[in-house]
Amino acid sequence: MDRRTEVSPGMEVACRDGHPIGHVKQLMPDGLYFQVDCRFAPDLYIPLDVIHDSTDGVVHLNVTHAESMNLGWEAKPGQ
Repeated sequence: MDRRTEVSPGMEVACRDGHPIGHVKQLMPDGLYFQVDCRFAPDLYIPLDVIHDSTDGVVHLNVTHAESMNLGWEAKPGQ
């Protein structure tokens, strides 16, 4: 399945445990990551392969909030 079709700017992003982490800012040009505008943290760059699904305007990830904190998503891909 092409996960790029499941992500569009403005969609909410939530972890597997329901914890919201922000809103999609953009799909990155490489087509492998999407940028998330976080509420209380720097932007995150989340790989498309951690998307579980997207429904009702929410992108659901297959990781918990605690797991997401240790995955290095603060680093912009390619830098």
